[in-house]
Amino acid sequence: MSQYEAHRKTLIPVAGPGHWNDLDMLLGGNFGLSLDETRVQMGMWAMHATPLILSVDLATMPPDHKEVLQAELVIRVNQDKLGKPADQLDPIAGIKIWKRSLTDFNGGWALAFLDLSDDAGFPQRIILNLKNTGISDEGLFKLTDAFTGTDFIITNATEPFEVHVNPSGIVMLIVQPFS
Repeated sequence: MSQYEAHRKTLIPVAGPGHWNDLDMLLGGNFGLSLDETRVQMGMWAMHATPLILSVDLATMPPDHKEVLQAELVIRVNQDKLGKPADQLDPIAGIKIWKRSLTDFNGGWALAFLDLSDDAGFPQRIILNLKNTGISDEGLFKLTDAFTGTDFIITNATEPFEVHVNPSGIVMLIVQPFS
């Protein structure tokens, strides 16, 4: 991740349909990664439209890791036709924020909130609104947890909401216009 972040200004403009940045194989599901680390890797690969190639023994994969790697909405974000990788936004309270424009999901966005530190030992809480992420359209938006498919909140661009991110963890939300 740190290498990708260091070179993102070069890598992001050259990625798109027919030419993808390859962040490497997914290691999620092997015993070297925690469940949160598996979620981080799967989520960030989806946010950057990188090929989803597994390097794991499917016979020994824990069921909860398998569920993460098969998360339908995360895979849909990865496979979005626009093919544009996520942009990194300004962090809030040490939480890295990535935003990806999508053609699916009614022309919405995917947001990833990433805590790569494990200093705190407990989830970090941030309060923000969609305008903080550059989404300032009129109307309402439905936010859905990309890993579970559960509705997170329905809000407008200026209403504050809370996100809790585990240490070495990710929260990935799909934002789509709501009518």
